[in-house]
Amino acid sequence: MQDVDDVSHENVRIANNYAKIAYCLIAAIGIIGNLMVIFVIGRSATMRKTYTNLFILNQSSIDLLASVCILVSSITKTTEYHLSGVAGELFCRLWLTDLPLWSLLISSSYTLMALTLERYMSIVHPITHFNWFSERKVLVMAVVAWSPGFILNPCLVVLTSRVVDGRCKVCAFFVNESWKRAAGVIVFVIQYLVPTLCFITCYSRIFLYLWRRVEAEPQASDNAAAAEKARVRRNVLKTLVIIVVCYIVCNSWNQFAFLAFNFGVDLDYTSTFYHFTVILMFANCCINPVVYTVQYQRYKTELRKLFCKCSGPTSTVVPA
Repeated sequence: MQDVDDVSHENVRIANNYAKIAYCLIAAIGIIGNLMVIFVIGRSATMRKTYTNLFILNQSSIDLLASVCILVSSITKTTEYHLSGVAGELFCRLWLTDLPLWSLLISSSYTLMALTLERYMSIVHPITHFNWFSERKVLVMAVVAWSPGFILNPCLVVLTSRVVDGRCKVCAFFVNESWKRAAGVIVFVIQYLVPTLCFITCYSRIFLYLWRRVEAEPQASDNAAAAEKARVRRNVLKTLVIIVVCYIVCNSWNQFAFLAFNFGVDLDYTSTFYHFTVILMFANCCINPVVYTVQYQRYKTELRKLFCKCSGPTSTVVPA
């Protein structure tokens, strides 16, 4: 008769294998999808003229690198490592902790936040947006959006992970429980709460502003050019709202689980639930290109031009 511990170990191994297959599938979709977004926007002079698409290009670049990290990490972690010395410590703290991957995921959140702020200023404060925003400033914002992940994560992961008996122990060594709770709160606030509150606040104010404007100017759509511009803007706004909703759905589970873990709740990193939270979080790297393909009209138009050379003339695209 098989021992209970052997059965449990076998179940964990099977769950891990299925999780790695899911990670690899997500990574493959993310690599193909984000490469397509980068290629389509990069080759379209019309799309590159808008600040929104520059931010989308930046986020797709981050999600592409994150997808590559997911794939490489899933492959390299199939091997059991016996670590020792300085090289073992570096390999543990800089790679086996998935430091580059989780840093990129945080940076992706802040790029989406920068995109949201740009849309908010464009719609609610158009004069300030016209006077302040420029391509150079947008590029600076895009570069700065990469920094939170690569500042926060090393401070937490590198300092609290180490090699014990030849194995890498991740985020397991805090000064005391108070420091552990403080770290959990800081990560939750910076990585999840700040972007989420920004999304909710900005889009709530945008919809309130647009609703009041429609009430005050019911005949504003008489002009054909103005109506087309409003239609394009609504399409962009709807696309971004879907992206934000997907972000919240995909990220909430893992963020709340990690916060609870830092407050003493037992979190089994080999459990089906934990794999579920990670799969959802990783899925956020590949879901945006799908949303653009289904919802974003300008992207769909450029995609048709790329794959359907025989398609007829398309309508003139009005900047959002």
